[in-house]
Amino acid sequence: MLYSVAETQLSENDLPEAARAANEALAFFRELGDTAGVADSLRILVGVHRAKEELDSAEEMIMDSLERFRENDDLYGEGAMLLSYSEINGPRRNEEAVRHGSEALQIFQELGNDRMQAATHLALMGAHQVRGSAKDSLEASTAALELYRKTDDKKGEGKALHGLALAYGVAEKWGEALKNARSARTIFQDLGLTAMEAAELNSCALFNEKLKDYKAMEQDAQESMELHQSVEGHQGEAEAMHLLVKAFTASGDEESAMSTAETALGRFKTLDFKKGQAVAMECIVNNKVGKVDAEEVLPLAQETLELMQEQGDQIGQATMLYTIADIHMADKKFEEARQSAQDSMELMKAAGDARGQAGALLNILATVYTALQQWAEALNSASEAQELYQQAGDVKGEGLALFVYGTIYQMISVWDQAEQWVREAQKIFQEMGEGRLHIQALHTLGTIMVKTERLEEAVKFGQEALQLSNKDKDKALEVQMTLFMVQIYFAMLNRFAEKEGGNRNSREFTDPFSKAEKAATSAVKLTEKMEDPPLKANALYSMAEVNLIAGKFREAENQASDAEKIFEDTGVKAGEASCATLKAQVCVYTGRFQEAVTAAEKALEIGSEIGDAQIVDQANKLLERVRGSQAQPAMMMQQQMMQEIAAPEPEVSSAIEPEKPKGLDPLMVGDMLHGMLREMVGVQMESDTPFMDAGVDSLMSIEFRSQVNQAFAGLQLASTLTFDYPTIRELTGHIVDKSLA
Repeated sequence: MLYSVAETQLSENDLPEAARAANEALAFFRELGDTAGVADSLRILVGVHRAKEELDSAEEMIMDSLERFRENDDLYGEGAMLLSYSEINGPRRNEEAVRHGSEALQIFQELGNDRMQAATHLALMGAHQVRGSAKDSLEASTAALELYRKTDDKKGEGKALHGLALAYGVAEKWGEALKNARSARTIFQDLGLTAMEAAELNSCALFNEKLKDYKAMEQDAQESMELHQSVEGHQGEAEAMHLLVKAFTASGDEESAMSTAETALGRFKTLDFKKGQAVAMECIVNNKVGKVDAEEVLPLAQETLELMQEQGDQIGQATMLYTIADIHMADKKFEEARQSAQDSMELMKAAGDARGQAGALLNILATVYTALQQWAEALNSASEAQELYQQAGDVKGEGLALFVYGTIYQMISVWDQAEQWVREAQKIFQEMGEGRLHIQALHTLGTIMVKTERLEEAVKFGQEALQLSNKDKDKALEVQMTLFMVQIYFAMLNRFAEKEGGNRNSREFTDPFSKAEKAATSAVKLTEKMEDPPLKANALYSMAEVNLIAGKFREAENQASDAEKIFEDTGVKAGEASCATLKAQVCVYTGRFQEAVTAAEKALEIGSEIGDAQIVDQANKLLERVRGSQAQPAMMMQQQMMQEIAAPEPEVSSAIEPEKPKGLDPLMVGDMLHGMLREMVGVQMESDTPFMDAGVDSLMSIEFRSQVNQAFAGLQLASTLTFDYPTIRELTGHIVDKSLA
């Protein structure tokens, strides 16, 4: 009875009552000589220490008890302590957790104890989850579920369904994850386990975030917060509040996000719950990052850090220092970012968090050193991260570190090393069933193949990435990979155009061109069934560019008009202006000069309104070209346009670049750069927005530079061009200047 009370109180997060009941049960079982009862009571006490984040105390209790059970040849007690060790050490001593958990499982299988086998499978699932192994996580949680159902343990079944949901999360199968979390929530609700029900709603909110169903995320987080309040589960309430703030932010309701965090901050101050205060302040900081100047948000971040220091919350401090490093990165204060990241790493090291150290090395320090062009330091950071992930048994993290290692070599054009390490990462992602990362690695390998002029291999990598994105059932990813195939086929056309005497009717031209056209058409069709207006507009705009190059002016104009309307409806002014510019080009090529003037003037007006100097410059130059064309004698212009449209076998270069002025046309260069970045970040960028501020991270920066070098082959562009010229306007000017040299 006492053990049952202790277990229930632990489930409901009533830690003082759980500890009291467990200690009474422990004394009772020792008096009776019931060693199994002693072991179970000790596991409850370990659970209390774990809930209080007193892991060293928990481990000391485990090891002392484990020694005594082994001295007495008590297999059940030994297995129980090995299981507890696995449960508390999954995140910090992963290999040992897996080993001890496996030993415990073998013991309970020998004893024929289904209940403890199931609990051990769940512990192993947690350890495999930390390692990033989707396959092992799914196997362990499925085994636990079968055993709990076999013993008709409904509470255990709910815990196993929760584990299965987490395992599907590791595999990034968010729909399946949500379904199992919903089932677990129903069981906990039916059993009256309010704290566990509330915690499961937090999991549902997380999965809805991944599915981009922010309304459902909001509802789950709100209900969880209310349930946690009803049982005075302040820690769970703080977590639910954090999720609710994220849901409001993701759906664009910044006012509700800030109001929720500020209200929670006031409540936690009244309760004198310091950890909740820190979480609320962290939400406020995160909500301000990127929206206000660093000078405004840094003091609040520092105040939050000090509050965490008062509580001795090492992980919280490390996380906030990580955020502070991000703030410095966005402000291009790389030395300050480096120092904050180093401080974060020291705290994570003290807390035994190898994965946290690796994350700081990989996501902050490697990026800082790359921005500073300190390539050796960047490579060392990625290498150290890989070693730390390996020590922690985090295979997925190890793959990520190898991937970054390879992309740094890609950035400095050491193609053999880039290919070697990205291939290693791709192999890991493939073996682990990490669909998205596998696709990203294939995409990068395809880009390397394009850069090293192995275009047939690039096609193979691109097609494999496209097939995987299709199986992953992520339509947005499928569209992105489809548009990547378009870029590969146009690289093949560029190769053809460089040859003298090329015949447009030859298969060397018609095959890649028809495939590029087919891929672009497919991207448009895919987006027609999606609720993603910006992506649909980007696909239409890309198709319009393809048709413009092909001389299909009517189709290009219609698609540009459709994209323009979507950009207008969604408030993407820069996209709307780009479409107007493309329409103006179509009108010039078809001799409709007054319509070209109208479209160019619209682009000019929008560019002036949003302060985009590049759009203004493009529109003005296009107007000059139009007015120059209008000055030509009518008969000469008509003959020229008829020749351009009716020519039976134009050169490839004339199809890809209709005009070849002295040096590159800034209008064409700007359009190309806008198109590349739009496909990478998913939105139309303004010309004066720094790449970093628009969400172009270090990996995207590497890929963007590769695409730019591919598109402007022969200009010998520097490997640091995205740092030297960090906006579309600056980069356009640099490329045009190089072409005139």
